[in-house]
Amino acid sequence: MEDILQMEYTTKILIADENPNCRSSLRESLVRMGYHNIEEAANGEEALLKMAHFYPDIVLMDIWL
Repeated sequence: MEDILQMEYTTKILIADENPNCRSSLRESLVRMGYHNIEEAANGEEALLKMAHFYPDIVLMDIWL
């Protein structure tokens, strides 16, 4: 159980979606679950740039992006 809790605090997550409301809602949900190392991208180009500098463990991306 401790490993799971530690993962929540250190996991880097990138949210990539052109809809700011979707990004905001998803971020709020993740923060409530204990994730705090979150970046956002509004388009594919921005997502690639963030991935190159942020090195996320998880990317949550709109399939149409």
